[in-house]
Amino acid sequence: MSTDTKLQSMKLSLWISLALAAQLSFAADVKLQTYSQSKAESQFAVALDTCSTFMNRVTIARQFQKNYPADAGVQIRAADMLMLEDPAQVVAYYSDRSKTNPNSELDLYISGRYSATVADKQSYVAKILTLNPQSYWGSLLQATAYSTEEDSDFTKAEASLKRAIEIDNTLPYAPAMLGELWARSGKKEAAEQIFVEMGKQSPDNFEPVQRRLMLYPGEFKKHLTIVNEFLDKNPKDVMALDIRARVCRELGDWDCYVNSMQRAVAESPDAVNHYNLACGFSLTGQKDSAYTHLFESAKLGMNDASQYTDDDDLIPVRDDSRWTDLLAAIEESHGKEMLALAQAVQREMPAEQKQQVTENRTDTPAPDFTLEQLGGGTVKLSELKGKIVVLDFWATWCGPCKMTMPQIDQFYKNKDKDVVVYGVNVWERNGTGGVGPFIEKSGYTFPILFGTADLASAWRARHSDDVCD
Repeated sequence: MSTDTKLQSMKLSLWISLALAAQLSFAADVKLQTYSQSKAESQFAVALDTCSTFMNRVTIARQFQKNYPADAGVQIRAADMLMLEDPAQVVAYYSDRSKTNPNSELDLYISGRYSATVADKQSYVAKILTLNPQSYWGSLLQATAYSTEEDSDFTKAEASLKRAIEIDNTLPYAPAMLGELWARSGKKEAAEQIFVEMGKQSPDNFEPVQRRLMLYPGEFKKHLTIVNEFLDKNPKDVMALDIRARVCRELGDWDCYVNSMQRAVAESPDAVNHYNLACGFSLTGQKDSAYTHLFESAKLGMNDASQYTDDDDLIPVRDDSRWTDLLAAIEESHGKEMLALAQAVQREMPAEQKQQVTENRTDTPAPDFTLEQLGGGTVKLSELKGKIVVLDFWATWCGPCKMTMPQIDQFYKNKDKDVVVYGVNVWERNGTGGVGPFIEKSGYTFPILFGTADLASAWRARHSDDVCD
């Protein structure tokens, strides 16, 4: 190697060392103390973890949002959850709260957090900092209120987040945002260090570990090391065990996968964990164990037959005589669930909900339409006058839509003669060619109409990409 080459190599090494040192110095300035969740936030987290459906989680979020208005952890978690269902409602809710409680820094912060424009965010920042120039929430919101032009290198946002941490270093929100900012800015080592500190701040919370994993896409051996470090101190954390199983799967380590899912089932014996463990046993040739957990999964409510028949992981066990019995068990479980749902639909509404429906009733004529029907023919709304018309707006890609369709179908099968039910297909991204096969495969019997996004809007039906993707 020539002298010039050696000098260039030394300069490059020195530059890299200085760059890394600069990144780490950013994180070294951040000192965090232990974060203790309130009792309400802890109960909220547990309640969400025990919910089996998205709508149940929404219901729980609304309850806690209403019951603990001054608890920051509850309000932020509830708002994030409810944004997945109805963003406009969340924005309106906190906007009203900030007007009712103009001296509440928390309400002003959440209102600003979900504001659509930088100008609106800056307006809320000004309100908070006028109340309290040393406001944690004001500094936190300020970090998101700079335009791209005035903070292209994120230095102002970084300074705002550091200021928030200096004001209160027990809360996790500013460190999380700072770590994400550093990650986007290419300061991976600094982001890694702050996520490690967040792990110390909340040693039983897996979220900082997940943030660390995202810094190293595709580096599964590193992922396994990081997750194992967390599990050494939190051996019963189901989320960590699930992630460990996924990482082991990527590494092709099936013994590790099965071990992880066995531990997950021991801690949380729900349908999904039983199913995932069964897949591991199937792929490792352990048919008896696979069927034990497949039957348990069906019994516990995982009763979409297509999940079992379309999953390549279960190919090794389908040539077994027990496969037919399993499909029968799945159908039986599905029938019981549909019966329970139909009974729930027929129950009388709570008085409060009935009052709300009555208050919101309007004499405005419903927007008329003439729509093509799947299988041929058209349906004109005005010709159904005198009937009770139930419309379900949906798309084949919409997860929550597909979750409710079995209930719609069961309602249709048990409806009175004066009630008509239609599924109105809208929002399709790749044309409507897949609608017929989807309905046929799912076995739904209620009629399907083809609508438009404008029609859905006229009927005030909305969808959220964040939920439905």
